[in-house]
Amino acid sequence: MLDHIILTVSDVERSLAFYEAALKPLNIKFFMPYKGEDGHPDLWGFGDGKRAFFWIKQGRLDPAAIHWGFVAENENKVDEFYKAAISAGARDNISPRARLEYYPGYYAADVLDPDGYSFEVVHKSQRWNTPVKAEVISGPFAKGVSATLSTLQQRLYLYGYALTPLTIRTSAGKLTPLSVEYSPSDCSASRFTSFI
Repeated sequence: MLDHIILTVSDVERSLAFYEAALKPLNIKFFMPYKGEDGHPDLWGFGDGKRAFFWIKQGRLDPAAIHWGFVAENENKVDEFYKAAISAGARDNISPRARLEYYPGYYAADVLDPDGYSFEVVHKSQRWNTPVKAEVISGPFAKGVSATLSTLQQRLYLYGYALTPLTIRTSAGKLTPLSVEYSPSDCSASRFTSFI
């Protein structure tokens, strides 16, 4: 289990302002400054007001070295985070959407902070093998299918619909266009790629 993360930023004041605004919908706030001693850097801690788990420090950047995600209590909080982050100066990386390439209940948004770090906020409502009632709106299959997402992938593969666009309505009521990609030699390498 992860206890904390320390992120190196180029401008502490700018990053404090950005993360205070972007993380506000998640009830994560800056509340714990730490004055470093004996070679330990100064740190600025964010958390729930009782425990800091996300820290920033001044230093040399390496945005490609890390990616992280914060938990949201529901999909609306993901949407609120995205709007707050963009308003605070984030750049869009992946707008809020169902990430069916992972599994049906994975709903997330990903942004780039002022230093170019990629991070996301995610709400996970279902597990990969949770049965999903999928009513096909367009594409292959003329009627609803009740199956796990992995079973739906296999059916598409077996019926020869690789790289075929389709739209499903999940049991949560969301319309989700997606396409299917397969390795011709290995069905296990298949994955769904959302394009909304």
